[in-house]
Amino acid sequence: MNVNNNELQHLIDLASMAVKSIKSEPNYQQSDVLKEYALLYESFLDNFNNNDVEKLKLRFHRLSSLSRAFLETDSDWGKPCLDSMHDFERFGKKIFKY
Repeated sequence: MNVNNNELQHLIDLASMAVKSIKSEPNYQQSDVLKEYALLYESFLDNFNNNDVEKLKLRFHRLSSLSRAFLETDSDWGKPCLDSMHDFERFGKKIFKY
């Protein structure tokens, strides 16, 4: 897979922003769904630290539709975490040719 370091770093930055945004949601502490999503993004970040691009790609595929899935559990389109999650997904789809 041919992904350059700048692209990966940007994707990591977007994942970090998504985690922060998810954890800053007012109902984060009461939401098992948001907690699970934060853990999935953190797992993605851990795989980046291991420098395993193939695992990173697999983790990305798992995360690639979480914003849409979240809307099925909470139909509030105005949540800031959705923007962060969408930005991550859109950029990841470009670099992983998904």
